Amino acid sequence: MIVFIVTCMYAVLTQSGAQESKLVNINQGPVIGYKAQEADVFAFYNIPYATAPKGPHKFKSPLLPPSWDEPFEAVDKDVMFIYGMLRSVTLQVEAGNNKMYLHQFSYAHDKLPIIPYTNMRGANHCAQMDVVVDEDESVLSDEYRNLKATMREVWLNFIITGNPTPDGFSEIPTWTPANAQRSPCMSIGKTIELVDSVASDRFKFWNDIYDRYYRNTIQPTEVAVPAK
Repeated sequence: MIVFIVTCMYAVLTQSGAQESKLVNINQGPVIGYKAQEADVFAFYNIPYATAPKGPHKFKSPLLPPSWDEPFEAVDKDVMFIYGMLRSVTLQVEAGNNKMYLHQFSYAHDKLPIIPYTNMRGANHCAQMDVVVDEDESVLSDEYRNLKATMREVWLNFIITGNPTPDGFSEIPTWTPANAQRSPCMSIGKTIELVDSVASDRFKFWNDIYDRYYRNTIQPTEVAVPAK
């Protein structure tokens, strides 16, 4: 099996740790946000706007939002897409698949809308698909047109040969399959380069949680008999 796998991230995805942070106070309590990548703004994610009703009230209107005294880490938790994709790379390679091509697409062209509350644009979900589809290219920048042409060739190479950069193709760096440590990864943005890894600290954070608490389903020991 040959798999072409992508992790498409907003340009403002944040990561705690060494990043510059900012503490602000809102009605619910103190909130910590982190300096966004490639922009002079602080990003705040996943602040709960309400509390989900439970029990017999679970289908009723949302309740008032929670409050807290300790600083709330308002960061992107990577659960929706990034961690699951990266974990699947590891599992595929460990199962014997040595043709996993991993890439991160972060290119944001000037026709994309500004991200709310910032002065920047970011690659949205499935932006890596838009770059290869037909559209009116007369309104696009030369840079974006060139990227579209390059990525179409890369996709065509992969479809025909199973290799995005076969011998003789030099438009982008030679793209080698990822190993079980999810390396290397092709970073596709204003520049295209092969990098060692992507979101490694965040992957480790979530992987430690899954290794500790996740349990695979098991087959029942007895066959259930339908009630009459």
